Amino acid sequence: MLSRPDNPHSEKIADVMTDWLRQEIVNADQGRNSYLSDYRKRRNDLFKPFDDSSNFLARKAKSHYSRLVQWVAPYKEEGFRRNDTFAAKLIFASMMEIAGSYRKQCIFEAADANDYHQRRYTQPAGINIGQLAAAELTTVSLDSVTGMDEQARLDYIIGRTLQVNDDNLQLHKQIHTWAIAHPREEGSIATRDGEPVRAMQEAQGHCASLAVAHIVVAASFRDGDYAAVPFLEPKSITDVAGTIYPLAA
Repeated sequence: MLSRPDNPHSEKIADVMTDWLRQEIVNADQGRNSYLSDYRKRRNDLFKPFDDSSNFLARKAKSHYSRLVQWVAPYKEEGFRRNDTFAAKLIFASMMEIAGSYRKQCIFEAADANDYHQRRYTQPAGINIGQLAAAELTTVSLDSVTGMDEQARLDYIIGRTLQVNDDNLQLHKQIHTWAIAHPREEGSIATRDGEPVRAMQEAQGHCASLAVAHIVVAASFRDGDYAAVPFLEPKSITDVAGTIYPLAA
């Protein structure tokens, strides 16, 4: 077993993730991605085919899917295992997927634009991040990961990332197929059928668990020190200035 500094419990990891997501909501509404916060337009997107070029929500989902495929591939190479910017990008991708899926959940649940914005700022996700973090750490603990050789842990996290990425893309396609099959009525869509909300909560759960797994793997390449695990700022990747270390606080 590694000799390592005292590391945070799941509550600390969950608190950091929750704070990150809360700040992302503020930054998203004020930054270059504020167009995604236009409730009326984005609600209309849900009723468009997934491959419609004017469907901004679908375009964002497809862009994030392709980006993650490209981002995770170099992890196998020696120079990327302990590269902070690289590890931070992989955690960032999972966190942004939580944010995007929760945005869609709020659109489905909201009765109108005011309700949408209230939901977004009342809580940062539609899942219990604390419970998910605790559950993930019982199966993907630092000791279990560091017990693997480096190639095995890389194969594990790369394979899991690609699987979650594929599964989530299908969930995002699914909600557009569902919406097209239902009439465009005013008010909450979720009160008529909870299926799209469940799909987006499933996507959030996948990505929250994956984010924790990436945090554990990143710590394993940094002498078992969670304080050294890098994050990116909770804003558009275009505006990110550098890495931050919220688990060190």
